[in-house]
Amino acid sequence: MNNAAATVRMRDVLRNRSFRNLLIGQFVSNVGDGLIYLSLVIMLNRLFSAGGAEAAIGFLMICQAAPRVIFGLLSGVYVDRLDRKQLMIVTDVARGVIVLACLLVNRPEDVWIYYASAALLSALSSVFGPARNASLPHLVTKEQLLVANTLSQTSFIVALTLGTASAGLLIGAFDSVVPAIVVDAISFFVSAAFIAALPLPHASHAPHHVRPDGDQRAAQVWAELKEGLHYLAHQRTLVGAMLGFTLTMLGLGAINVLFVPFLVNDLHMSETYVGFVDLTQMLGMVVINLFIARLVARFSIAQIFGLGMLGLGVSIGVTGLVQSAWVLFPLSVVWGVTIAPVQAGASTIVQSVPDHIRGRIGSATETVVGVANVVSMALAGFAGSAIGVRATFMLGGLIAGLGGVVAWWLMREVKPALDRSSRDLELQPAEVALALDDDAA
Repeated sequence: MNNAAATVRMRDVLRNRSFRNLLIGQFVSNVGDGLIYLSLVIMLNRLFSAGGAEAAIGFLMICQAAPRVIFGLLSGVYVDRLDRKQLMIVTDVARGVIVLACLLVNRPEDVWIYYASAALLSALSSVFGPARNASLPHLVTKEQLLVANTLSQTSFIVALTLGTASAGLLIGAFDSVVPAIVVDAISFFVSAAFIAALPLPHASHAPHHVRPDGDQRAAQVWAELKEGLHYLAHQRTLVGAMLGFTLTMLGLGAINVLFVPFLVNDLHMSETYVGFVDLTQMLGMVVINLFIARLVARFSIAQIFGLGMLGLGVSIGVTGLVQSAWVLFPLSVVWGVTIAPVQAGASTIVQSVPDHIRGRIGSATETVVGVANVVSMALAGFAGSAIGVRATFMLGGLIAGLGGVVAWWLMREVKPALDRSSRDLELQPAEVALALDDDAA
């Protein structure tokens, strides 16, 4: 790595006013998201206290997950076509208005409003996320990008933790979900105001000669989508990062779904311990932030991915052997320390592709990871019933660790990627199938 990259520190990135404004706006918005998510779960549990709460909450989660999978790929085409700044402002304002519709729910017959709102919010978020990520390279320098992504990931976790913690306090104080809904709506409007002040280029990459005919438009969208997928499939670094991260998400499903039953039923602890475990995981992410620049200076992107995912896999597997609840606290620190550089590295790789195709690459990656997340939650529930929670943790750890091995193997010949003199990351053109054949030979 070069000296410039090595000297980047968290305080240097935070001095960047544009990035700081984006971070603050997103922090406020994510606190609101944490508030509304847990509040809706609590209210569904109250509305269906006589029975059916589990099914109602499960359907809410499906409404939140499905639109990201359905619209994820197509959203990237429009993120690359349209003015990203305007796109983020419009989606933020729209989400703020949609959240307010949840105020109309007063009885079980009205819960369809929760479901419709959750689906619309998720669909709009599938546009906002890639647009925000594709815009970040315009706000920070090349050397600051990985640190900026790490700060964004940590801010996201901290904000959601604060939001979910505040939800119980607000509902307990007011015996109503109204304050959480109002705060979440306001948070979207605050985010839109911060984004409006960002010095982002007012540019789009829309084709200049698209006929208004519906068939022609559909054909053009499909052609642009194929262009993005073709680019992704021919970049060994992108493929390695995506496959490795997808396998890791499959392994993480064990923790996401079975951790609370494991804590309560196996370790005989209160659900309140979940909050403390989340806090120690957050502590791990904050700690690794202090050293991320040194990691970038010393290790290649393949090593960061491989070691991070392998460490996460080992810690998930070890969870299945835990007999005392206190052991979960150091383990959760390891979760935070290992996953933060991996998430930040994945975002940085996607953001380092050419600007005109960045939205499609980002949305394709998010869609694949989103599908893996949904599949992992379904398989984790089934495996927990079939082979037991502890065995599922061990199996999940093995899969997550395998993701690290796959990522390292596919990315091992790529040189350290964050010290280029050019704006874009030097990605190695090599289709996976061809790469495998060459290595086998």
